[in-house]
Amino acid sequence: MESQEAFEREAARWDRAIEAAGMDGFPQDYFRALIAMQRLAGAQSREEAVQVVRAVWDADSQFMSDPPMLHPGTLNALLRLLAMLYPPQGRAYWGGLSDPLLTSLLEALEGLGEEFLTHILLSERLTARQRFSCLRLLSLTFPKHPHRLERAAEAVRARPDLLYQGALQVMPEMPLDTRRRWQATALDDHEGTPPGPDPVAAASAQGPTPETAAEDLESVADERAVPSTPLRSPVVPPHQRMAEEPQSVSPARPAARPRGGLAPVRDYLGFDIHGWRRVLTAVAVLGVAVVALLLALA
Repeated sequence: MESQEAFEREAARWDRAIEAAGMDGFPQDYFRALIAMQRLAGAQSREEAVQVVRAVWDADSQFMSDPPMLHPGTLNALLRLLAMLYPPQGRAYWGGLSDPLLTSLLEALEGLGEEFLTHILLSERLTARQRFSCLRLLSLTFPKHPHRLERAAEAVRARPDLLYQGALQVMPEMPLDTRRRWQATALDDHEGTPPGPDPVAAASAQGPTPETAAEDLESVADERAVPSTPLRSPVVPPHQRMAEEPQSVSPARPAARPRGGLAPVRDYLGFDIHGWRRVLTAVAVLGVAVVALLLALA
């Protein structure tokens, strides 16, 4: 009861924020799904945050015959609103819901249909790290929500190249009976399939897509873009690391400065400082000669 009241207070805060941003006509289910994905997938950079918004947009409009386009202005407004509701912590681009509120929100989103969850897990807009984060947090709800386990297992069977490795890594956090069911429904049919790339190691290979490169240039100045957290590289034995590391090279010396202590400084006429000195000397000599000539004529 207490958790439900806390969720209702938080939902009222979302509604007030949407109204204050002038987006009160925005679909409520979409925005709540976006808040859930803000925590499930996370984002370490603006590009990852953009792809979260786009992935939820795709999932929300997957059954529309003529899905609407996500306008760049709407995209930027959503990024600002989400970062305002849940400011970033550490090196993340934005924050997210607490675990109890996320649990309540996922239950409130059951009306979107189970296809929504499958679409999110299979979205290629997300990086491998984000996809693994979704799978891990959802797996914590499997004991009380076995239907989510079934849908996630279907996604793993559909795209083992995207989810097989992550499906293996979430198993230790599951209770024994849930782990056995996960093994039977998601993994047993693919034991002979070579596992795909490690989700953490593959995350750094993700880059911006052409369709969002132009929108990144339109981001407003008050958006907070935090650089991605570098991923931990695999541990390499010391003897192997010494063999693989290139030999250090002494840095090149800087070019010697010209005699006289100053580098040539050229103006728009092409003269350097020494050229101007010679011109002024010639003018001074000419002036003395003119004065002497005038005195002689007088």
